[in-house]
Amino acid sequence: MFRKILAFIISLTLGVLTFMPPLRIGAVDGNEIFVAPDGNDLADGTISSPLATLSAAKEKAKSLSGSVTVYFRGGSYTIDSTVQFDGSDKSDVVYKAYKNEKVTFTSGTPYTGFEECTVNGVRAFKKNIGKGADFNILFNEKTTLSRTRYPESGYLYVTDASDDDILPGDDKTDPYHAGFLGMYVDKSKLDNFKNMEDVEIKLLHFWKDETLLIKSYNEETGHIAFNKTSTMRINKSDRFFLQNVFEMLRKPGQWYLDKSEGTLYVIPETSDSPESYTVWGSTTETMISVDGADGISFENILFRANGFYYSTEREHSQAAYNAKSCITYRNAKNFHIKNCEFRDIAACSILLGKAVRNASIDSCLFNNIGAQAVYVHGENIDVNDPDVTKNITITNNQISEYGRTYFNAVAILIIHANSVDITHNEIHDGYYTAVSVGWVWGYDYNVSYNNKVCDNLIYNIGQGWLSDMGGIYMLGNQPGTVISGNVIHNVSADPEEGGYGGWGIYLDEGSSYMLVEKNLAYACGSDSYHLHYGSYNTVR
Repeated sequence: MFRKILAFIISLTLGVLTFMPPLRIGAVDGNEIFVAPDGNDLADGTISSPLATLSAAKEKAKSLSGSVTVYFRGGSYTIDSTVQFDGSDKSDVVYKAYKNEKVTFTSGTPYTGFEECTVNGVRAFKKNIGKGADFNILFNEKTTLSRTRYPESGYLYVTDASDDDILPGDDKTDPYHAGFLGMYVDKSKLDNFKNMEDVEIKLLHFWKDETLLIKSYNEETGHIAFNKTSTMRINKSDRFFLQNVFEMLRKPGQWYLDKSEGTLYVIPETSDSPESYTVWGSTTETMISVDGADGISFENILFRANGFYYSTEREHSQAAYNAKSCITYRNAKNFHIKNCEFRDIAACSILLGKAVRNASIDSCLFNNIGAQAVYVHGENIDVNDPDVTKNITITNNQISEYGRTYFNAVAILIIHANSVDITHNEIHDGYYTAVSVGWVWGYDYNVSYNNKVCDNLIYNIGQGWLSDMGGIYMLGNQPGTVISGNVIHNVSADPEEGGYGGWGIYLDEGSSYMLVEKNLAYACGSDSYHLHYGSYNTVR
């Protein structure tokens, strides 16, 4: 009997196998797509026949139903123009590193084939890259290279700021916002450097830094004319220094692009040889833009070294709120960025804009960031409007060395959004405020409410660069907002402006209906807690 049953089972199994369709060699395995540095965008996207780019993967995902996972094999992927997701793209797609492989998204044009030369008496490499080249970020496999500074340490000072330099039409009596077209400096300390029009002035005053290019310099009077108007009043004794000065090119790791000649100069390390030397110049400001696509998420990816350009227009940009971002989301919901790393980012790392909902930035590492690590910027509209930005979680992130391009940048900046939870983040080594929530001065309507800033560790910020800052900065009416369980220490404002505004927790104009409790703030240049004016706050 047993032999008959066994024979029946075997015959049935063979019959089933006979009628099974043949396996599709190379077909996508379910809803998985694979991408590899040595892949081909004409391939079918399997693990054995991977695609080569993020753009090809997002197009491939359109043909699949249900949620999709796109796996990137280990290696570096260059994004030389913005990858744009919109309403035509597949929703609910996670783009992530395959298993524990290290994946890097970067941008930049590679430069090799340098020749050795001498610059300012030191060994240098140079390469003609063409007069059309223009970038502000240069990096190698390990780090970003630095631009030159004059003086190498310390500052220069404004010797006079004349009313004749105030922009016509601006209020000359305004103590803060009168724009200037020039200033006077100590002519004994400033030469007419090579390519003076490419030299940048980094000016520090009040709660802002400004980057101004030089239109002309009068060596006889010491007058500098700017190529655009300053955003704030310039006063005698304001500090500044210069960047991108050819004559200061002398230390390993420094670089200079002579745009007039189209020549790139680099001071190499002693062990570097010109034949094998490779650097990349970053030009792509925004690597990824999501507008109108839902569920576009990223995991376990290193985003590194995008580009940026300074505006030639007058910018009223406090907190660096108009800095360009590496990743931008608008009109998007139900997504996350998790376990990613952002390093050597030129300006803002992540921007969550209008109509972003149900999003999280979780367990990410941010280091050497030009502006903000995370920036949420909605619109101040009716709370019931479907375009309100809300329900965002920013948690378990480590943020260090932020504001390296825009000193007045905030590590986590929230403008016109509600129900944002900022919790369990470690933020340190920045030149301005760590967390800022709100963008309405006074008691006017404010869509920002029910925000939580809790259990964060904040330290070593300000560092004497600017003024009027806090470890945590709040603004406007915010019912339901809670600031709790935070530890804040070593907040230091500009000592040359009297150390004004190095506060631990700073409730600025109109801050109201907030609960501030169980926080520890110490070693602050000003007070641990400061209220400019507000009402109905509970502090305990």
